[in-house]
Amino acid sequence: MTSIKRNVRICGELKCSVAEALIDTGADRTVVPAGMAKDLGLKFTGSKLILKSASGHDIEAEEATAHIMVNRSGCIANTAVVVPKDPSLKDVIIGNDFMQDTSMVVGYTKPRIISCPSRSKISRQRTEA
Repeated sequence: MTSIKRNVRICGELKCSVAEALIDTGADRTVVPAGMAKDLGLKFTGSKLILKSASGHDIEAEEATAHIMVNRSGCIANTAVVVPKDPSLKDVIIGNDFMQDTSMVVGYTKPRIISCPSRSKISRQRTEA
């Protein structure tokens, strides 16, 4: 199975950063590593979570909010993300929560992001403001 990776722009209260992210249709939640969350100044909600990894391991995490844009797709959202407490976890993962929020469509026969229909809605909102 081929994976889909894209550069994403993630913004917190302090700054923004670009990172490579795995677009993972098998992940329920979007994940931002702890070090990046701290550097960007993501705002933590106070919610604590226990996630299950693909291998079945429990991962302690906290919930935060971030502004995320997936390059070359137009998919943009202010969204809840999970931040694993384990500093050795370094991958940014775009999960189904972000995909649903943005109506992201992923192609399976030729792995790629096909479209993000909410892009035109977001663009209209920005021009109307």
